[in-house]
Amino acid sequence: MKEILAFIGIDDTDTRKGKVSGAGKGTGRVAREAAKALLNAGYRVLWVLRHQMLKSERISTPGNNSSKSVTLEVKSREEAERALRIVTDVVRKLAAPNSNAGLALLIGVPPSGKALHLAMKAKKEFVSLDEVLRVANACDIHAIKLLGNGSGIIGAFAAAVLASTGNDGRVLDIPSTGIRELKDEFVLVKKLLDLGVAEVRSLDGVKLSEHEVVALGKAKPVLRKFKPVLYVKRVGLDWLAVKVE
Repeated sequence: MKEILAFIGIDDTDTRKGKVSGAGKGTGRVAREAAKALLNAGYRVLWVLRHQMLKSERISTPGNNSSKSVTLEVKSREEAERALRIVTDVVRKLAAPNSNAGLALLIGVPPSGKALHLAMKAKKEFVSLDEVLRVANACDIHAIKLLGNGSGIIGAFAAAVLASTGNDGRVLDIPSTGIRELKDEFVLVKKLLDLGVAEVRSLDGVKLSEHEVVALGKAKPVLRKFKPVLYVKRVGLDWLAVKVE
């Protein structure tokens, strides 16, 4: 049976309290724990992504207002819905009780034009929860209010839709390879390829050979055509990884 891609968006699991007790785990941590739970349940999890949403002081959210998504392969809608229940359990366990946590599930590609338009809008403008719920319902995207007012559905919806384009999001982890645990300051391109990066490419389009060495720093790969790509630039004689949204 042919595999189907499923995309689970997660947002607003913590609060402005930061690291104090009861503030909940950051959404990135929650998404990675959810991905781990899916792996343990036998799912093939491709990656965890960070999606940048609108930055504004008017938005009551910790950090820089990014939402997260988990991409996995399933054989049926039933498998995708079971995966969503697993993620729901993880989020309920780790999210702050007074957060506004929300989830969204999108199955298959490409996303509908209406859903994509609204997800792209959420990266630049305010969108309402009512608008997201209407579009999600019309486009067969399962949106779930878990805690509080459920406003996390907005970012979760956008994350799931954007992930389904294959061209949005910074790769926080490739759970099956453990790339997040890579701590080396200087890394062979071959090692990055072995850990699931599809390509290491300069900003002007030059593809690096597996024998090149990259100064990794804190840069992460980004998703391009459903492939994790790490971008680099030349600094003196070295290749330095750079952050790209």
